Amino acid sequence: MPHSETHCCTNCGFITSDDETPPAPPLSGSHPLLLTNHPPAGSEFPEIIDFLANGKQHLDLLNTRISVIAATMDSLVIDRDAIAEHVRSHTAAISLLRQLPTEILRRILSMSRRPSSRLKPPEVPWYLGHISKRWREVAVALPSLW
Repeated sequence: MPHSETHCCTNCGFITSDDETPPAPPLSGSHPLLLTNHPPAGSEFPEIIDFLANGKQHLDLLNTRISVIAATMDSLVIDRDAIAEHVRSHTAAISLLRQLPTEILRRILSMSRRPSSRLKPPEVPWYLGHISKRWREVAVALPSLW
């Protein structure tokens, strides 16, 4: 198989190659034989056999290209998901809730013990401790919650 050169688009990363898939081989336009149930004439056999050989080769080429594109797509989806997770993590790292001073967080957590709170008193510290490690540390160290 001859070596082909590939090219990558600098804008989108799409990869093309010099050996683009040739068009499907024609079977003399719309062959009248395909519109009937008649058997082919002896003189039509070579043309049909040639078409089948070329057609199967063309299908193999297309299936190979589809496999390459599918593998590329799978790889891109994995890369996208990994980057999306990093973006989410970094977004969380700069959230205002993380920047909340500990004194204010203690005050907010203390207010959850009030009678107007929908949580039952024994549930409060454990529920709040599941929000984040920092909230758990503050809740455990806050005597008014216990």
